[in-house]
Amino acid sequence: MTTRGRAQAAMGRANSLRAATPGAVGCLAILLSFLYACPGYAQGRGAAGGLKGASKTESTNQVPQAGPALLSVVIEVEREKSSVKPPEDFDEGAEVAAMARAISMQNPAEQKMNPVKFVQDAYAQMAKDPLFKDLPSAMVAPYSAASGHPCHYFLFLPEGYGEPVPAGGKEIKKWPLLVFLHGSGGNMKLAPWTMLPVIRKQGYIAVFPSYLNGTWWTPVGGKFFRKVLSDVSQRYPIDRSRVIICGVSNGATGAWAISRSNSTEFRGVVSISGAFDGQESMMATRGPPVYIVHGALDGVIHVKFSRAASKALSHNRPGTVYKEFPEDGHLIFFSKGTEIMTGVFEWAEKLPPYPPGRKAE
Repeated sequence: MTTRGRAQAAMGRANSLRAATPGAVGCLAILLSFLYACPGYAQGRGAAGGLKGASKTESTNQVPQAGPALLSVVIEVEREKSSVKPPEDFDEGAEVAAMARAISMQNPAEQKMNPVKFVQDAYAQMAKDPLFKDLPSAMVAPYSAASGHPCHYFLFLPEGYGEPVPAGGKEIKKWPLLVFLHGSGGNMKLAPWTMLPVIRKQGYIAVFPSYLNGTWWTPVGGKFFRKVLSDVSQRYPIDRSRVIICGVSNGATGAWAISRSNSTEFRGVVSISGAFDGQESMMATRGPPVYIVHGALDGVIHVKFSRAASKALSHNRPGTVYKEFPEDGHLIFFSKGTEIMTGVFEWAEKLPPYPPGRKAE
């Protein structure tokens, strides 16, 4: 199938998802499925492109012995149903390239980034990377999940995970956790591919859940998130005092919503190209600090929402940071991913425990 044909097929599946998602969220989903999924802005990975380790699919009763490793973990969870079916003979690289072509066609200003070429190059490199070459696609998960099949998450275990406790040690080391929520384009492998060169330097376990078209702020989306966090915490030695929730686009909106209802679960919240509640309600909330990133040229979620949020949250959430990029749009995560995540981890390591007085585990 040609790239144009794949773009048309992708639009058809986006329409199916929109039909299965009522209201304004469904109308937004069809647009965001292309806007978020165009990752043609990520800059080169350099020497970090080839990562040591291995990828594998884990069942719920298997725990790997050592990192680095990138896993695809299947879990059972109650989900809503729809008539959406997984596409046959799915090729994630071709699908993402088609989405990249679609967004560049709709936004001429983005064409200079040559997103289709970047996607093709990135997936070609993944095919040679020990961490990614055998990793199954998660982009079919939203479709299969909507039809009632088990859902899953990607999970990265850092170097040093599973090493023997030093002589005289009494406790197993606990690791900080980053939870990354995808946008409506789906849980494409390009997200961990973009982030891992930074994450692996920080010694974090990272989890990338898959949830339909990223409507994390809904009751079912929130329920699934809590299921994933519980599953990871039970299976791996997580320091629950050092959990950061991060999201892009729909995922950023979801990270904010989830953090409001579970404020004591997180040391910090990261919103990249996301939306927030009104300023008045934000000023009335208490919770962990928020790291906000937005492109000034965002044509999907206007930058004014993040600007207002940063002003409102600075009143009652010390440590809140706002970063605005004047030449970037909605896909800021892929154009400045390394820079953004480096700043996130530098910020996170300086944060005091939340709630105040909480001790590290």
